[in-house]
Amino acid sequence: MSLINKLFGPLEKNWCCLFQIISVINFIFAAIILLTVLLKLVSLQPIYWSIYIFSFIQLIINYIIFRILYSMCIKSLDNNNDNQNNDK
Repeated sequence: MSLINKLFGPLEKNWCCLFQIISVINFIFAAIILLTVLLKLVSLQPIYWSIYIFSFIQLIINYIIFRILYSMCIKSLDNNNDNQNNDK
């Protein structure tokens, strides 16, 4: 049973940072796409709008999802620790 708990049991609170890191990466890529579109507009180069718009929207959605997951992870583990402290 211990192997099952190690493989599928809850992780430590420090694993929540993974959601925050992915969120930051998505935000940076979204900013890069937005900057690329602005630079192409200024230089009057042709822009493939559909690619940039869909990529930007997908990255923003991912950013929001991973922010929510990070918040849920932190809050649930804080509440879990509070409940364990109250049980003692």
